Amino acid sequence: MSNYDLQPVIDYNADRFLKFVELETNKPGNEFNRYELINGFIYMMSAPKKIHQILSRFIFRAFDNYFRDKLCEAYYAPIDVFLFDNKLFALLELVKSECKNVFEPDILVLCDETKFHDDGIYGAPDLVIEIVSESSVQMDYRMKLYAYSTFGVKEYWVVNPIKNRVTVFDMSNDDLPIYEYTFKDIVKSILFDGLYVDFSQFAPIVDER
Repeated sequence: MSNYDLQPVIDYNADRFLKFVELETNKPGNEFNRYELINGFIYMMSAPKKIHQILSRFIFRAFDNYFRDKLCEAYYAPIDVFLFDNKLFALLELVKSECKNVFEPDILVLCDETKFHDDGIYGAPDLVIEIVSESSVQMDYRMKLYAYSTFGVKEYWVVNPIKNRVTVFDMSNDDLPIYEYTFKDIVKSILFDGLYVDFSQFAPIVDER
């Protein structure tokens, strides 16, 4: 995910968060600002760097090709994901005033299209990918890892172009197995048989640019 700046606001829910975002982005010069709500705190994300954009596009192409003609679908940012407590809201209507986590994953895979609403995805995607920046290390490896595992994401990739590493968390397993790769490896999905990204092909793309 992009760089983060903490806003001086705490204890927001998704409803108030969306009103805050609308108000801020309507101000001159703020039209392209992006925000996330994490545990009730609002964070502003700075624009992604070139390497982030190239890497995101590279991964998404592999995912998009794989999911063509399949029931699941791959999506890329910006798209709001409202993380609701699966147990609390299993039999109840999803109410934004009870949601305190609204993320914009870099890439996600969704198999239950009923979760897709006009203003975003209500509930956990099946697979999420976050691309690390220098200021998002704690977010991606700790805070988001905890949130995604708590709210029902089954597989989580943290792609780190700073260290040329990819970490895959198997959240469908109670023991939370962790798999480490480098940018020289082929990274395979745990959930989706045959889905992989050959990161060794990424370096030549960067060199060409």
